[in-house]
Amino acid sequence: MPVSSVSVNAARVKAPSFWGAAFGPYVAIWRDPLLLIRMVGREVAAKYTGSLAGLFWAVLTPLLMLAVFTFVFGTMFAPKAVKIDSATDLTAFAKFLFAGLVLHGFLAEVITRTPNVVLGNPNLVKKFVLPTELLPLAAVISAATTTAIGLLVLLVVHAATLGALPLTAVLAPLVLLPFLVLMAGIAWFLSAIGVFLRDIGHVTGLMATVLLFLGPVFYKIDTLPDNIRAVVYLNPLTVPIQGLRRVLLDGMPPDWSALGIYTVVAFVTAWIGFYIFARCKRVFADVI
Repeated sequence: MPVSSVSVNAARVKAPSFWGAAFGPYVAIWRDPLLLIRMVGREVAAKYTGSLAGLFWAVLTPLLMLAVFTFVFGTMFAPKAVKIDSATDLTAFAKFLFAGLVLHGFLAEVITRTPNVVLGNPNLVKKFVLPTELLPLAAVISAATTTAIGLLVLLVVHAATLGALPLTAVLAPLVLLPFLVLMAGIAWFLSAIGVFLRDIGHVTGLMATVLLFLGPVFYKIDTLPDNIRAVVYLNPLTVPIQGLRRVLLDGMPPDWSALGIYTVVAFVTAWIGFYIFARCKRVFADVI
């Protein structure tokens, strides 16, 4: 290997300081944006390789889930938190439910996929050909593309049933960006510890189910008692789901105070997650 290549690889492996890690994610993206795009394309292609429907599954899967959950929870076991007395109410509940399911699907894919993202690319890790911190980020962005398709379906359905989208819908990216940042931080953390704790994937699969039912996916959070509501707000899904429903379905601005706190937590999580990944990556090749 040429000396210049060795020096570049050594620089990539050198772990940043704790304070330097605050800018690490943005430096990594700025340094190799085209590489990140190719890695995301590789992740998306691998997800649908060999399937006849291809990317259509990104639309079909949430729609099928929506149909099942709407039938079960909208007709058979309608929650007290959502009043459903007519077809109009059922349509509103379907959109209410879909907003929660799409965001939960993003979280579930990230936390179940990323514990194995480093282990699944041993050649890249051992040879230090690529900056490995981009592997979890590519997995997150790949999951986000699927989520974006689901949200586009929601936008189309909502516009068709209302005739027009509320003006507050333009705030949806602002509501969802902190969620994306938080998931990136969690992805870096899970992908790092997944190298050393191979059972973590089983735990995250269980956590995805727990977070589904302990988040405001099937019910409105303001119908809960105050003590339970405080616990539900600890769920990383709560603020994004609430915010998306407010700006898109209710035509209201988001809860700025909750969104502000969530944004700070998201960026701190990304900072710490990247720092842990950067400290651990130096021994990935030895462990794998």
